Amino acid sequence: MHLKIVRAFYLVVMLMAVVVLCALTQTQGGAGSGKKPDEEQSFQGYVVKTYSGLDNGLGRFEVYKNGKLIYQKAGNHFYIGLADQDNDEGNKLVAMGRDLTGKGIPNLLISEWTGGAHCCFGFYLFEIGSEFREVAEIQAQHGGLAYFKDLDGDKKLEFVGNDFTFAYVYTDFAESPAPTIILRFQDDHYVLAEDLMRKPAPPASEIESKVQEIRKADSWQQKSPPVDLWAWMIELIYTGQAKLAWRVYDQAWPETVPGKGDSLNDFQSHLSQSPYWPQIKKMNGI
Repeated sequence: MHLKIVRAFYLVVMLMAVVVLCALTQTQGGAGSGKKPDEEQSFQGYVVKTYSGLDNGLGRFEVYKNGKLIYQKAGNHFYIGLADQDNDEGNKLVAMGRDLTGKGIPNLLISEWTGGAHCCFGFYLFEIGSEFREVAEIQAQHGGLAYFKDLDGDKKLEFVGNDFTFAYVYTDFAESPAPTIILRFQDDHYVLAEDLMRKPAPPASEIESKVQEIRKADSWQQKSPPVDLWAWMIELIYTGQAKLAWRVYDQAWPETVPGKGDSLNDFQSHLSQSPYWPQIKKMNGI
């Protein structure tokens, strides 16, 4: 009788071990276990899977190494590579395993779209060499068409996007100024590539023509500066020509229209809200 009890005890223990092992296997299988991934790619022992419409209605991506789940992130809509899946050339440049940073280490780029009409987009960069490491994150705001490209021939990919600080400030989204932003990977994070953003000042004749065009805008009749004034100033500032932008503003504002000082203060206040403003100031020497 005693032997039967012992055998029964060991049988129960073995059954419990099987249950625990199954539970662990499901955990290693990730949040998407039992569900077909939206995307799945592999590189030298690493496997990446993306899912949407999980139990919580959100999405997730998972990273496995040699069959073991080593990283997962919940969110909304994840993509392996660029959010702009139609950009075939751009996606080839950032394909899983490519070296995006110039460090000689293969990378993984994951993009996320939070949902909504056109916002918001984020990019997450990882190293997938002998060690797995999260390297950098870029919040691209409305930049679903942002991409990576080697702009200076140094075999490192720069990030090309837009600054949407002025979205909806002076007009609707489609017409809002959104200057180009170029970021360079440096010291394990992305910084403004000042040399690639800076441009020479336009010819004096072009400046004069533009000033006269702005002064003749119909919106001045309602005591309101045209969006074109702000757009051109922003373009100048984001290419290293801030001093010229202030001069254009001074010359383009008609003497008969009040509010010149207040409008400039308001513009500068919005400008300072840009996440890139400290670097833009440095680029312009202000």
